[in-house]
Amino acid sequence: MFKCLNVYMLKCLKDHKGFGMVEIIVAVALMTMFFLAIYEIILFSNKIIASNLRKIEATHFAQEALEAVRLIRDDGWSANISPLANEADYYLSLVGAEWILTTTTQPTLNGVFDRTIIFRQVERDVNGDIVATGGTVDTKTRQVSANVSWKELGVDKSIKLETYITNLLSN
Repeated sequence: MFKCLNVYMLKCLKDHKGFGMVEIIVAVALMTMFFLAIYEIILFSNKIIASNLRKIEATHFAQEALEAVRLIRDDGWSANISPLANEADYYLSLVGAEWILTTTTQPTLNGVFDRTIIFRQVERDVNGDIVATGGTVDTKTRQVSANVSWKELGVDKSIKLETYITNLLSN
C-alpha cells in the first residue's frame, strides 16, 4: 500500500517538473515590483518633505525681515523709514547687533535664499480706510513686502509676506 503511494507521488512530481521554478520567478518578480514601488514612494516623500522644509525656512526668513523692519522703524521713522524709496529693492544687513536696510545685494541666506524688502506708499479714503488708489497719501504708514526666493529643481519658487507699519512712536 505504501509502495503505491510512493510511486504515485513520484509520478506526480515528475509530471510537474519546473513548476516550482516558475512560482519562484513569479514571486521574485512580484516582490521586486513591490519593493520598487515602496522605493519610489519613499523618494517622492523625501522630495515633498524637502520642498516643505524649504518653504518653512523661506517663510521664517520673510517673517524675520518684517520683524527687522519693525525694529528699524522703532529706532527712528524719520531717519530710517521715511526716506526710503517706494517700489525699490532693499536688503537687510546685520551690522553688529542692529539691522540696517541697504540697496546693496546681500549674500544668499543659507546658500539658497534671496531676500528683498519693498516699501509702498499707503493711501487712505475720507473714512481713514486704506485704499489701493484714489485716496490721500498717508506719510505715517507704509506697506512692507518681504520676498524670499529660491530655485528648487530648476524652478523658481518664492514666498511673499506683506504688512503695514506706522509711525507709532512719532519719531
